[in-house]
Amino acid sequence: MITPTLRPMQAADASAVAALQNAACRGLWHITPAEVLAQTGQRRVVEQAGHLVGGARLYPFGLGAEDALRLSLCGDAAHFSALYLHLLAAADLSGCTRVLGVVREDWAEQVGFFQAAGFANVWQTYGARLDLTGFDFARFAPELERLYLEGHEIREWPADGDAAQLYALDQQFQADAPATPVTPTAHRPLSAFAEELRRQRTWVLWRGDEPLAFTTFHAPYGIPDSAGTVTRRGERGRASRRPSKPMHWKNYGAKGIRKPVPAAQSPICRCCVSTCGWATVRNRCG
Repeated sequence: MITPTLRPMQAADASAVAALQNAACRGLWHITPAEVLAQTGQRRVVEQAGHLVGGARLYPFGLGAEDALRLSLCGDAAHFSALYLHLLAAADLSGCTRVLGVVREDWAEQVGFFQAAGFANVWQTYGARLDLTGFDFARFAPELERLYLEGHEIREWPADGDAAQLYALDQQFQADAPATPVTPTAHRPLSAFAEELRRQRTWVLWRGDEPLAFTTFHAPYGIPDSAGTVTRRGERGRASRRPSKPMHWKNYGAKGIRKPVPAAQSPICRCCVSTCGWATVRNRCG
């Protein structure tokens, strides 16, 4: 049996590492070799018989968890422990109090490692996927007609629109949304919120000139993705019916849509996939 070699990643490894990462996340995200090379932090790979069979990356988590390093793993789980220990030995741990990993609950090899290595499951968020190949927009027509007769109207947000009203709605929702250990404590400024609106397509539910809810969509890698629906207090509970109009994005030819569902907004989320945050126990690195 050929002994595997653990070493730092080289530029020539980028394609193989990208393939391992894309397989590890089950196609939830897609990363290119160029994006692999642009990533920061420490990275190690395992080579066996001329092929990369595992990889790991340790890097600052960033906004919301400035004291943490984030661990990402891919490939054969048999090599995860060695990769993790080598990365810890090489990392600058000054100012670090914990290592975090964020994985989906069906990524069995990563979840298995975090459990075996003594990480604690410290938070969960939920998302759902909808098969657009069988989506029937006509099913929602009666509901949209009823909303219209009640004085509601769904319109796409114009790129040059004044974002102040939606920003106030977003601020209200962020104040009510459940927090995780990496939830930023500071709200993003209006300018950043407006720029995000311009990069995406946004639909708003209006009652007269008052926005009640909005949802944003974009299509990374051709897959429609909703980053969340924001609903005014007192109007929540019907939000799941409001994004139906943007579902015309099925014209993109995508097979599915990712729809994260904030827990404060949707008490019941069926057919969803949990994303788990794992942290080192005792809040210490190493």
